[in-house]
Parts: sequence; C-alpha cells; structure tokens
Amino acid sequence: MNTTKGKIFIKNALSPFFRGLYQGLGQIVVLHRVIPKSKEKRLRNTGIEITEAHLEDLIVYFKKRNYDFISLDELPDYLQGNIKKKFVIFTLDDGYVDNLTHAYPIFKRHNVPFTIYVTTNFPDKKAVLWWYLLEDLLLKEQKISFNLKEETYNFNLQSYAEQEETFNFLRHLIKSYEGEEQLNLIKTLFSKYNMPLYEKVEHLALNWNQIIELNSDPLVTIAAHTVNHPSFKAISDSQLLYEVNQSVSILESRLNSPVEHFAYPFGSPVEVGIREVELMSQTKIKTSTTGRKGNIMAEHQNHMHALPRLYVGPQTTERYLNDFVNGKISFVSGSKQRIVTV
Repeated sequence: MNTTKGKIFIKNALSPFFRGLYQGLGQIVVLHRVIPKSKEKRLRNTGIEITEAHLEDLIVYFKKRNYDFISLDELPDYLQGNIKKKFVIFTLDDGYVDNLTHAYPIFKRHNVPFTIYVTTNFPDKKAVLWWYLLEDLLLKEQKISFNLKEETYNFNLQSYAEQEETFNFLRHLIKSYEGEEQLNLIKTLFSKYNMPLYEKVEHLALNWNQIIELNSDPLVTIAAHTVNHPSFKAISDSQLLYEVNQSVSILESRLNSPVEHFAYPFGSPVEVGIREVELMSQTKIKTSTTGRKGNIMAEHQNHMHALPRLYVGPQTTERYLNDFVNGKISFVSGSKQRIVTV
C-alpha cells in the first residue's frame, strides 16, 4: 500500500470520530444544466448535466433532512447563528435556457429559491460554446485534422473510444489558450468543418427577456459570472476587475435591480487563489462562490469571497451526498483545511 492510499485508509477508519467537525452549517450546491433524459449518443459534456428527475431527488433529499432552502441574501443570518437549522442554497452556473424551461418549474413547485450566475456573453449571444460544438463535430466526422503553430493534428474517429479520447485531448488543448489565441484556435478548427461558431449559444443560452422574466420571481436571484468566462489566473488585475464590474453593470442595466453575488469562472484552486479573492473584496459584490469542495462553516462569514460548494453531476449518488453533508468527504479526501477557503 503506497503512502497516499495508506493515509486515505487511515482517514476512512477515523472519519466516524472526526467528520462531525467538517459538516458545518449547510451546503451551496452547484449545477449547470437540467435537461430531460436522452438516449442520444453523447461525449463528456454530460458531466455538467443532470436530469429533471435527479433535481427532484436532490430537493427531496434535503427536504427529508429538514433543511432550510435559502437564498444567498439569507446566508449571513445563518452564519451569524441567528437561525439554527441546516441550510442548502442551489446555484446554477453560466445561464443555460434549460434553467428556465426545465429547472425553474421544479424549483417553483417545491418553493425552492435558487441563483443563476449569468455569463453576460450568453444572453448577448457572443459566447462560443465550443465544448458543445466539439462534441457535435467528433460525433459526425470519421476523422478530423487541422494545423496549429506549424504542427498538424490528425485524429481518427471510427470508434466511441477514439471520439472520447479526442474530445479530452482537444478540450485540454483549447482550455490551455486564452482570449484571442483561444478564439483563433476555435475558428481554425470549426470553420474548416462549416460549423457556425454561435449556433450553440443561440439555442442553449437564456436570452435577456427570459432572464428578466426569471428575475421578476422572488425565488430567483440573478448573479454575475463575468462577461467572457476567462480563467482568472490567466488575466491581469485590471482585466479581472473589468470582467467582474462590467458583468455586474450589464446585468443591473438590463434588470434594473442590484446584482450582489458572483461565481468565479472554473473556480478551482488553479484559477482562484489569494490574489483573486483579494481583488473581489475591492468590488461591490457581497458573496463569491468557488469550485472548491467543502461545507459552509460559521467562520465563512469572514471569507465571503471564498465560499466552497457541493458539485452535483450525473454520477452524484445519495451515498456521496451523505458522505459530503456529514463531513466525511472533506475529512478524508478534501482540503486539509476544515474551513475551505483558498
């Protein structure tokens, strides 16, 4: 048994005694898309999608445990101990149209508040949803090739395994570029195969009228998620502040109401560190959520720009939820910090 496996084994054995220290006061759930169950052949994009039935089960899970379903605006009261019950906050990132057509009716029926973090290029129809374009491309072609920086890339796509392997490689390659360099790579790849760059955002993203409609419901909080969804580690201080402040300004002008909450793009330890959190403290934003895994503790009232979340995807089981909310995941395999920040 290697050292890492040995430590995990020991932590699992000790978890019944220590996990209670890690369970905290509640959780902030992060979702992206909620869609009907489909039998169509798919690639790895399904990792950001759950079915309507899964969302129903998730809500029922917390109802059975007598959780309070709250909004981000209510979070300070729970952190300060004014309300003693456990809480859960539902959030959805990016601004997909199924948040309205499929998720909203379920939240409405259960009277559950939720937040949508909107990347403003989604409703402005300026975002290139290249991950969905890439999936379509690899599923329809038998092979693809393109040139990049004097190197030729060739991929055979005869089998599903080859399609999956190519998807993972190209996803990593595209994500390794930022800004104009990334856009040029995307244009090079998709224009060769006559795939319109903005076709996906037209069909998959909320438009402004739909966002305004959602915002009119007290159950819904519209929050900011930048203009362009960049990796914050790859941009300057001034660019970061522009992405935050400009997205807030665009949302407020469209909604005619304040926008006070924010989610970091990507949000992992790679993209969000001390610099990013300190810069967020210079803005008007009241809460900022990351992609780090962790439960919300009372001490997070001193770290409101570094709030961890509970990621829920298609493979999230009730057993995993139990281990997460009980503190076992954080104790065994999560951050070394009891209070997950940066």
